[in-house]
Amino acid sequence: MFSIIMGKKSEVFEGEVDEPEPVIEEKVIEEKPKKVRKKRVLTEEQKEALRRNLEKGRKTALLNRQRKAAAKKVQKEKELEDQEEIIAKHAIKKKRERDAVNEVELLRKELAELRASKMKKEETNKVVINQKEKPVSPKPQQQTLSPSPPPQEQQRPPTPPTPPPPSPPRMSAKQLLRMMKGV
Repeated sequence: MFSIIMGKKSEVFEGEVDEPEPVIEEKVIEEKPKKVRKKRVLTEEQKEALRRNLEKGRKTALLNRQRKAAAKKVQKEKELEDQEEIIAKHAIKKKRERDAVNEVELLRKELAELRASKMKKEETNKVVINQKEKPVSPKPQQQTLSPSPPPQEQQRPPTPPTPPPPSPPRMSAKQLLRMMKGV
């Protein structure tokens, strides 16, 4: 009986089947001996010149590294100052906004008080008018019309305008950052 598996024909046997083990061939690579280069023989004068050049190169490299480090430090300080300035401007803007909100709240309270006092005045005026409307006596008397002054309204003394808030003291950006850390 034959069965087709993956396009290959194979016989099906009952019992044990010995499969041949694949043979692995090892390739042997022959190493060629490397050519040994001869070291260049230097005289004492040449060695001394090379040492001087090496020392000179190390000094210039050190100076270059220090110069670059100083430039990076200055650049970083400048960036920090710019960032601190932005933060300071933002803090001042936020403070102005908070002050404006507080002022609006105060004005609303004052308006509510004025409305309440106006309502009280209207109520007292109604009471005064009702008290003035007493029953007229049956005796007709000669009435002279004299202009009576209107009832004086009790006006609340105007609140003096609040002075503008003092300008904040001039602070450095570092001081502002320290101040804002706790906020």
